[in-house]
Amino acid sequence: MAKKLKKDDVEITLIDRHSYHTMMTELHEVAGGRVEPDAVQYDLQRLFARQKNVSLVTDTVIGIDKEKKIVKTKLGKYPFDQLIIGMGGEPNDFGTPGVKEHGFTLWSMEDAIKIRKHIEDTVAKAALEPDEATRRAMLTFVVCGSGFTGIEMIGELMEWKTVLAKEHKLRPEEFTLMVVEALPTILNMLDRKDAEKAERFMMKKGIQLKKGAPITEVTADYIVLKDGSQIPTNTLIWTAGVKGTSDAADFGLEAARGQRLYANEYMQAKGYEDKDIYIIGDLVHYEENNDGKPTPQIVQAAEQTGHTAAANIVAKIKNTPKHEFKSNYQGFMVSIGSKWGVANLMDKIHLSGFLAIVVKHLVNLLYFFTIRSGYYMFQYMMHEFFHIKNDRNVTRGHSSRYGNVLWSVPLRVFYGSMWLIEASKKVVGDGSYLNPSSWFGSGSWFTDNVVFPFPWLQEQVTTGASAAGSHAAEATTAATGAAGGATDAAATAATHFGFSYAFGENPMPVFEKMPHWFSNIMEFMMPNRDVALFMQKFMTFVEIGIALALIFGLFTWLASAATIGLTVVFCLSGMFFWVNIWFIFVAFALMNGSGRALGLDRWVIPWIQRTVGKWCLNRTASPMQEAVLSVDGQEIKTFDLSDKSQSYTYRYEDKDGDYNLIEIKEGRIRIKEANCGDQICVRRGWIDQSGGTISTFLYSMSGSLLSYFGMLLVKSLGPKRVSIIGISAAGGFLHNVGQLFVASWIAQSWTVMLYLPVMSLLGILAGIVIGIAGNYLLVHVRALQKFQLDYESKKNLKKD
Repeated sequence: MAKKLKKDDVEITLIDRHSYHTMMTELHEVAGGRVEPDAVQYDLQRLFARQKNVSLVTDTVIGIDKEKKIVKTKLGKYPFDQLIIGMGGEPNDFGTPGVKEHGFTLWSMEDAIKIRKHIEDTVAKAALEPDEATRRAMLTFVVCGSGFTGIEMIGELMEWKTVLAKEHKLRPEEFTLMVVEALPTILNMLDRKDAEKAERFMMKKGIQLKKGAPITEVTADYIVLKDGSQIPTNTLIWTAGVKGTSDAADFGLEAARGQRLYANEYMQAKGYEDKDIYIIGDLVHYEENNDGKPTPQIVQAAEQTGHTAAANIVAKIKNTPKHEFKSNYQGFMVSIGSKWGVANLMDKIHLSGFLAIVVKHLVNLLYFFTIRSGYYMFQYMMHEFFHIKNDRNVTRGHSSRYGNVLWSVPLRVFYGSMWLIEASKKVVGDGSYLNPSSWFGSGSWFTDNVVFPFPWLQEQVTTGASAAGSHAAEATTAATGAAGGATDAAATAATHFGFSYAFGENPMPVFEKMPHWFSNIMEFMMPNRDVALFMQKFMTFVEIGIALALIFGLFTWLASAATIGLTVVFCLSGMFFWVNIWFIFVAFALMNGSGRALGLDRWVIPWIQRTVGKWCLNRTASPMQEAVLSVDGQEIKTFDLSDKSQSYTYRYEDKDGDYNLIEIKEGRIRIKEANCGDQICVRRGWIDQSGGTISTFLYSMSGSLLSYFGMLLVKSLGPKRVSIIGISAAGGFLHNVGQLFVASWIAQSWTVMLYLPVMSLLGILAGIVIGIAGNYLLVHVRALQKFQLDYESKKNLKKD
């Protein structure tokens, strides 16, 4: 909705009791000790950092005034034009005695952490318990309900028990894991064949399944089944049902069974269609086929009802047709532990085991793609594949081994030194390293000789030299006969494949001949001699930079990746041999974070992560210009934050003489002291600054002006000293430098200039790309002009 309405005068306010979004489908991983809580928590501020039309409020909704269109919270009131209620559901214990007092539910982050701590504490106590019966009850873990949540929870316990047993010197056989289901079958959302596969797998792993056995009572030490039998246990995790949240019970909207709220096909609250109130997610009760079966309380239904409501709000604002809810469930997946699962995709594809888990991970990654969060997509992969402990992931721990990167430091320094030596040869040439005056001579890449063996470049060199060297033709002819035998021998010398050099053998190149498609790319990038001369100098500097980065452990991952790219280019160009192909594999090995040991990455990378993280959160947000003080839901005072020079303290005093001190300093506001019992809230807001300011104009123009005059100055050096690509690279560099200087002045902080190295490199690269494209166009334009002149000359000759 925020994306669709980004160009409209619309403000979207998201109110939630937490400042983070919880991935509910992965809570079992936290409860089962596989991942830490932050692995399934996603900061709302980071998620919506790029949405300028979204405001975030951390508060609890307590009521809705449908006539005045006001949402009431514990700390304030919020008027609305359109309202979406998506407060979700809560566990349904069906009135079973003892569940609330002695059972555990799995419906929130707090629930997951509570279960995790209880299990850890219970196992620790059981390890010290001398009484066998008590010990057995403590190590018996029961899950009530065989839906997705219950089965995935028991799957986590199945893997975790091995870890817990090892930590507390217990035998895994002492643990009892049990699923109790009131119905005669389990996993009733799945195809029966898939559910039976899951059942067989769990039984094979020692999980007990009690089907057709409703729980009638829960106590601290045992549970009672319908047949009167008792199961001694200190841990019951209740996942048997879901109902609408009780927080919405007092909203005055028509309720169905299970505390769900009725909605029509547009997700509008039944009976209040004219009030623009929409119900979505687990809270909505909508019978799509009028068969008494409401939309299932699953993730796909929640997403699709949310999409319908958002689409209808957009339709009303833009005056377009409404959207009816049409369910489209793509399939169901359930994991039983981290390595095995079952999946039913589109009622056509049935998977089990490893492939089912892979598909589940892909679906989760797709979710992050749909919410456009590359950051949390990356974090998900880190948590699930690379930072998992105890081998509890789909790769069975092979992708999450922790090793000491100190052992890779010698390889990193050697590899960097090798690149430095090779690059220095291109500078020194046939000269002496100890005599700088002999550098840049014969054999150097800094002469006027093209070193790239590309046919179109060599033809240009030959053509250019033919006129000047025609007087040496006879001498060349004479020398040809004498050298003929040697030439033939060299041409027919056999090359040998191998990964190490053998004395007396000619190593085989990776590619004997450049692939046609790569030849076209290279000809586009280096269409003539001038560009080739610039590129061979530029590549030398790049190699030196990469070498120094590897030696000093700075941006090691990027430097290693760059060497892989260069090696691939050299291979495709026919300039690389199989005996040196190990370059690529060494580079991959050094991408393991080797710069964090005895390298600058130990300090630089964490600093960049902190700085860029703050920048990404704040760079698109509108500047905070005001703050509103609310006390017990009543707005008391509005503070102007636009003048950062202001610094003062505001005192709010209640009727009992207690007070709060609120400090305003440098455009920020905070509660300095809180002594009174009133509920106080400071809500920050912003004022739209349409049209921009003189500062933004200067920021935009500074880069352009500095780039323009800089390119004029570089151009004045003449075409023999600098090519069009060099001029363009200088322009890109100066453009970014100019903007950074003005940004530092606007922000009144020279720390902005810390971005200079990165922005300079990006500017140079952008300039090179533009220069190559411009040069390519000029070459072809000149060719067309020459063709036109030749055509006109021939035409004039015919007339004469």
